[in-house]
Amino acid sequence: MRLRRFLPRLLALTYLLIPTACAIAAPSLAAAATFAPPVAVDDSRPASEPGIMVDPLGRIFVNAPPGLPGPSYVWRSDDGGSTFVFAGPGTVGASPGGTGVVIGGGDSNLSADATGNLYFIDLWLGNSSTAVSLNGGINWFGQPFGTVPIQDRPWVAADPVASRAGNVYSVTEQLGTGIFISIAKPLASTVPSGLVYPVSVLEVSDADRGLVGTAPAGPMVTNQKGDTYNVYSVFTGSNGSGIGLSKLPNGALTTSNSQVTPAMSAHDQTQAFPVIAVDNAADDNLYVVWTDPISAADWEIRFASFNGSTWSNAVTVGYGVYPWITADGAGKVDIGWYSAQRSGYTGDPNNGAAAHAVWDVDFAQSLNALAATPSFTAAVQAATAVKSGNICTGGTSCSADRELGDFMSIAHDAAGNALLSYVEVRQPGTGLVRVVAQNGGSAIK
Repeated sequence: MRLRRFLPRLLALTYLLIPTACAIAAPSLAAAATFAPPVAVDDSRPASEPGIMVDPLGRIFVNAPPGLPGPSYVWRSDDGGSTFVFAGPGTVGASPGGTGVVIGGGDSNLSADATGNLYFIDLWLGNSSTAVSLNGGINWFGQPFGTVPIQDRPWVAADPVASRAGNVYSVTEQLGTGIFISIAKPLASTVPSGLVYPVSVLEVSDADRGLVGTAPAGPMVTNQKGDTYNVYSVFTGSNGSGIGLSKLPNGALTTSNSQVTPAMSAHDQTQAFPVIAVDNAADDNLYVVWTDPISAADWEIRFASFNGSTWSNAVTVGYGVYPWITADGAGKVDIGWYSAQRSGYTGDPNNGAAAHAVWDVDFAQSLNALAATPSFTAAVQAATAVKSGNICTGGTSCSADRELGDFMSIAHDAAGNALLSYVEVRQPGTGLVRVVAQNGGSAIK
């Protein structure tokens, strides 16, 4: 779920009058990716905006919300994504002998630590439920009050290093106040870490973002050093928008905030979440992708990286909406998004029906993402014809064409091959979760 903000701006005039310099990503030396046929995750449970992740044991997990009152769904694959089984969490005990009920269905997110423990968060607006599984989703502990009250769009990230297993973080927007980050640590008790987030601190206030209304944060990630990052929209750039960056250092209780400087001229960032990734090196490398609705005819997928000291130039990877990114080796990233470029449309997804837009899942890769001007492969279609017509990006204000939710997602397996989770619309109003796996081309390991 994504509540739309309200901020009076002359967006249409901005689109027409303010020029935007767009570096186009040059072809990469990476071999073009190929993909296996898509896999239906579970057509008995329609859902939207599926997240995907791979735990240290190689198990693939997909999660997706069906809508309130939920709870949201989790599925597991033990065979590399060929088949999936439903893995809850459903109604679960708040303790080994407890009777807590997990409710949600508005938004969900899932993360795993280095030992394979799963940490789940599930929005029901008044708060978010939390759930933890210590055995791959076979059993769950859960409770209905996760972090801060009156919130929208929670995300969760677990520390990826074994010595810090159980360090878990969540970020969400408290409506009318700002973005809060919440922290869970292992406890000397029977309560699993991540079931309760006892410390919540204000990351950035609405006033500091220049925000009137609501605009939830983008997702969060924790790197090999234990530092946690997330991105969020700000409304102070030259085109009335931009992307903020928050860092919570390992062991700290306060964040530092800055901006993704190559995105300071970005347009309306309430149309899609900006997304961040970190690689698997012990460094401060960051990778950010965002949708830039430059004009009614030009919706670009943009990318920039940070090498620990400076930002790269922003480059255009393709055209469309709802990008997601994953990284592995230093400077190696994969990006997936919804695009109608194959059918000749590169404009506003909300107006796709007039152009007979046919939406695909596009994919591009860079093996030099830390370069001053990164290069990407030409976009290829990982899946085709997943929806036609409009994609409503208006969040809860949508009355139709909302089946995709607000994002798709991408991860990678142990070999560095891409895994994309997305929604296919076979009939209006119903979204079915799909996964497609890379089976050829360069990997990002």
